Amino acid sequence: MNDAGENGHTCWAKDPSSPAAGASAYYGGVLNPFVIGGALSADSGFFGREDLFAFVRASLNVSRRVPIVIYGQRRIGKSSVLRQLPRHLDADSLCVVYDLQGKASLDLDGVLYGLAREVATVCSLPRPERAQITEETFVDGFLTRALDAIGRAERLVMLFDEFDVVDAPETTGNASGRFLDYMAALVDREPRVGYVFVVGRKTSELSAAFAGSILRNSVSQRLGRFDRDTTECLVRGQAGDTLAFDGSAMDALFEVASGHPYCSQLLCHILWRQQTSGAATLPAPVTGDDVRAAVTQAIEFGTNGLNWIYDGLENPTHRLFLAALAELSGADASTAVTVADIEYQLYEGGTAVDAAQLRGAPTELSRWDVVDAVGEGYRFSVPMIGRWIRANRPLAELQHELQLVNPRAWRHYELGLSKLGQLDDAIGEFWNAVQANPAMVDGWLALGSSLKQRGQAEDVDAAIEAFQRAYDLNRSGPRQSLLDVLTETIAASTHDPVKLIALYKRVIAVEPHGPAAARARRTVLEAASVRLPFGKRLKEADAIFLALGDEEGREQVRRRLEQFRPYERAENIAIVAFLGGIPLAFVNYEWLLGWTQTFTIVGRELSWSHGLRGVMIAVGLSGFVATATLDKESPRRVALSIAIIFVAVATLLWLSGSLVITGVASSVVAVVALGFAVDRVEPELLRGPKAQEKPTGVPRHVAHTVGSALIEYARSRRDAAKASKGPTE
Repeated sequence: MNDAGENGHTCWAKDPSSPAAGASAYYGGVLNPFVIGGALSADSGFFGREDLFAFVRASLNVSRRVPIVIYGQRRIGKSSVLRQLPRHLDADSLCVVYDLQGKASLDLDGVLYGLAREVATVCSLPRPERAQITEETFVDGFLTRALDAIGRAERLVMLFDEFDVVDAPETTGNASGRFLDYMAALVDREPRVGYVFVVGRKTSELSAAFAGSILRNSVSQRLGRFDRDTTECLVRGQAGDTLAFDGSAMDALFEVASGHPYCSQLLCHILWRQQTSGAATLPAPVTGDDVRAAVTQAIEFGTNGLNWIYDGLENPTHRLFLAALAELSGADASTAVTVADIEYQLYEGGTAVDAAQLRGAPTELSRWDVVDAVGEGYRFSVPMIGRWIRANRPLAELQHELQLVNPRAWRHYELGLSKLGQLDDAIGEFWNAVQANPAMVDGWLALGSSLKQRGQAEDVDAAIEAFQRAYDLNRSGPRQSLLDVLTETIAASTHDPVKLIALYKRVIAVEPHGPAAARARRTVLEAASVRLPFGKRLKEADAIFLALGDEEGREQVRRRLEQFRPYERAENIAIVAFLGGIPLAFVNYEWLLGWTQTFTIVGRELSWSHGLRGVMIAVGLSGFVATATLDKESPRRVALSIAIIFVAVATLLWLSGSLVITGVASSVVAVVALGFAVDRVEPELLRGPKAQEKPTGVPRHVAHTVGSALIEYARSRRDAAKASKGPTE
């Protein structure tokens, strides 16, 4: 099945030199067949993975061989598969297995020297001396000679284990970092040689250099977990006559280990020790309860191997996602959890993580066979690994890792701090820092402070967003910078009710109760109050009071709206008059009405159609003037506007010499309508919010005088009407 997890689809090997083979690993002289050790190279104890071997054979049996890449997560069995390949390839294949683990720090000549020694051994050639192998002599002076020695009857196949260690970023300064380019040139130059590369990362995670040099012309195959039937076959076959697994035991084993080679082997190793200890006879029975009871001990016993699997997940956001999933997925780590629940768990714990990266984590982890999608949520592909993470990598212990990852972000951050005297440069460095690590709280705080200090037109909004990002990443961290810039911006935004309300809500979301919330509320309340005297701004005031939850303020708005309703009706009538009056003045009423009648007034003989046309002209002009001058923000102007309308229309019609009666009639109707409107409006409203102040300017003085006179006239009419009715019973 699997060795220490670096064995593919195999059954259990017997290895008395294994660390697991101690006093407790024996039963009457019988070794524990479920061994936890290195990669399996022996001929016995390996089964399965036939589909992979067939893929490699087919890829090698071509005239021009292309590189073959085998990849998979740690402890899935890659190294054992590589060591078993020579037994499953054609007989004419001479296989050289070369492990690059630990060789990343060597120079290129040193790596090639080790490879040359392995090739010489397989090809039965004398091993070269160190000085004989350099990057200049390896191909022409050694490899060509080796290929000529084996001739056409046999074909050389190079099998590289842990090949991605020379693709690690830290090797770029070493000569071994040139090994990728060297191998790419070798692949192009020597098509007679077969190349198989085993890597422990997804092909998408390998560097651009790797993709451009090796992957561009390669074929690849992922090594995954076993299915249930294969798991049962291997477990029962390797247990032999020592353990008897019943159906519930196999169900429980696959439920906990999910066909993962290392986890299955580890659990069976502990089961063998527990079940054979004290057993009178073999095979010792194993039930589902026995399997579940052995999980905790198996996790403790194999913690080094499980940690090796976990360390392969280098992305800190992925680790945080898995830690939160482990906390929420129950004691057996098998319950599916939604991304929203994981976000909330991290938020509640004050864990700083970029939301966009977190939401993308399950997709990446699913591709790497770490989590499975179940409905709208995710669960661990291997619950046993989830239980190990829950016990050994809780969220509280992962916080410090966030500051150790992405050193490029910290370099930009430190450069920004050193350039605070030059704000433009400092802001640029802080931007680079948070782009390199969007979960960097210190970077967002420094960026916000620098933007606020620079104070350009767009900087305030950008500073707010930077402080907000820092707060979202760490709700338990400092928040005063965000509150200060929000309250300052509120004080400068009273003219914009939409922005004012949005900023106030952000303050309340950060600090529902406290000095900042109180300051913000006072400012917003004042902004609503100053809008009350102005009709056109009452809706703004109502929206602000609504955001404040101030029902008393909203009641004031409702009363003011009732007071201003006559002005709204007057404005609507004026608009209709303007839009309809002028066009109707050009209608041929004689044709429309079908009759013509004349009358004499002031010595002139006029037609009814002429009079109707004059009325429409008066209505249209009145509507135009009213529409242009009515302003509910300054009610005192209403009286002046209406007076101007009357004077203008009457004068115009009088001067026309033919429509005097129309002008007089229109003026009378307008005066009556004005009196009715004034009678319905509170006097102090018409006079304005500062009625006690002496008006300045001729138009305002006239408006004040005319308005006051009209109000007094309306009052006298109202009082006379009441007096004529007498006292009510």
